Amino acid sequence: MKADLIKVKRKTIENLLWSFIYNILLIPVVAGILYGYGVYRGPEYAAIPMILSGISVASNSITVLGTRID
Repeated sequence: MKADLIKVKRKTIENLLWSFIYNILLIPVVAGILYGYGVYRGPEYAAIPMILSGISVASNSITVLGTRID
């Protein structure tokens, strides 16, 4: 039972890390931080990192569906 709770906490931390990775690394690129180097994407491309973040968090969360916490 305690091992299941540790597994759920670990997955929660992993999900936060995935979300931060996508948002911290990709959103500034979309916002134009690399515009001086010729890399620029419009604001509509900000949806792509958010979608990828949601997919990775959801797929990582699926692994704890069978976990029972009492």
